Amino acid sequence: EKGMANVDSVIKKLKDYELSGELKRRLIVYYEHSGQYDKSEDLIFELIGEQPEYLEEGISFYERLLSKTDADLESGRLPRGEVEDALEELRRKLPGMAGS
Repeated sequence: EKGMANVDSVIKKLKDYELSGELKRRLIVYYEHSGQYDKSEDLIFELIGEQPEYLEEGISFYERLLSKTDADLESGRLPRGEVEDALEELRRKLPGMAGS
């Protein structure tokens, strides 16, 4: 618990800086593992905007979230409906998936 508080404290200090793609990926993993799904989502869309090749990893994130309970998703401030909508949006961006 104390370790997570320290990580969150460092992250707050970084918010004014432009983060590298690699650091954003690591933060996404941290947020997912700590149940802060809404924060993962923000970074995923930011990262996909900068690096479209991250699209499949973003899709995998939402597919993993679908296996969570509704209570877990609500606790992570990312309700199931939002997860499903985001997953559908990302799948539409996959090459060859337009119109499906």
